[in-house]
Amino acid sequence: MSSKKGKRNLSSKHAPIAESVSIALKIQLDKFLSDDNETELKFPSFLSAQERRFIHETVAKLGLKSKSRGKGVNRYITIYKRIGSTIVQNDAKLILDSNMRCSITELFNTFPITSKEKDDLSCCPEKERSPQLAHKSLGQLNNGVAQIPNTTYNPELVKFREKLPVYDQRQELLNAIQNNQVIIVAGATGCGKTTQLPQLILDYCQENHQPARIYCTQPRRISAVSVAERVAFERMEKIGQSIGYQIRLESRVSPRTVLTYCTNGVLLRTLMAGDTALTGVTHVLVDEVHERDKFSDFLLIALKDSLTRMKDLKLLLMSATMDTQIFSRSICSIYNLPYIDERRSFQYLDSAQTKH
Repeated sequence: MSSKKGKRNLSSKHAPIAESVSIALKIQLDKFLSDDNETELKFPSFLSAQERRFIHETVAKLGLKSKSRGKGVNRYITIYKRIGSTIVQNDAKLILDSNMRCSITELFNTFPITSKEKDDLSCCPEKERSPQLAHKSLGQLNNGVAQIPNTTYNPELVKFREKLPVYDQRQELLNAIQNNQVIIVAGATGCGKTTQLPQLILDYCQENHQPARIYCTQPRRISAVSVAERVAFERMEKIGQSIGYQIRLESRVSPRTVLTYCTNGVLLRTLMAGDTALTGVTHVLVDEVHERDKFSDFLLIALKDSLTRMKDLKLLLMSATMDTQIFSRSICSIYNLPYIDERRSFQYLDSAQTKH
């Protein structure tokens, strides 16, 4: 019995990974090798044991080094080149004399560090989380790789989607995205820019066999979740597969996710982690950019700085009503969508409950 169990464990350990995942990982490794400025590449912690094993074996054949860190759901892999990597460099040292130690001890005794502060100061990949909290997000987007999207549609919604103005202008929009690094998409509420424009990009990449990985930000958590669920429904998928969302304290993504809806704050915290935060990302869409707050303003500053270093990154600013000239003077041109002119009926919760 024990020998059979051992054989089952051995076969599961060497089980092949999905072809789409292996292709995406190889594309990311080739991109890492071709960039002389990149010395390290960290893969997300949600990779399976078989996928981590595949990475270890592949990088060894390419002459690279790999190292796994963390435990359980927090285990992740970092691959690196020998020259310029922080992994192979000596750890930094901070030498404190006796007076400094006494001052620090007195400070901590007077103002003790709370449990929340200790948790915030610990490194995110090293944080220990119970299996019950494994699905919860720490407020940052997970690293991933660009993949060639799959194209599936809900046949019941095809006619509805074709009636939206963004669908009629899809070719002009795609041409503008290909010819410009940054554009503004100005369209009235209901034109389909939030739900359809990311899907148009995915369909274009699928038809041209181009890997894609898209972040689409929303000003509020409820809108990020609801829009992600709507797009997943239109593509006949369960949320968390190729379409997902990530907000503070909650995440529904997987290694297959190519379109992630998130809040402005989550993307901003991700960018604060360093220059590698947008590695593998092809498009960033900032929706409702006219709702000016501290998160959106700082996010645009950080993205504008990232665009100077990442020439292949595409940035789309979307809004229904705003002074577009402010943005066009500073970073980009404007693309206006026509207004959707149709009558809408409204139903209120109290009356609906009374009828049914």
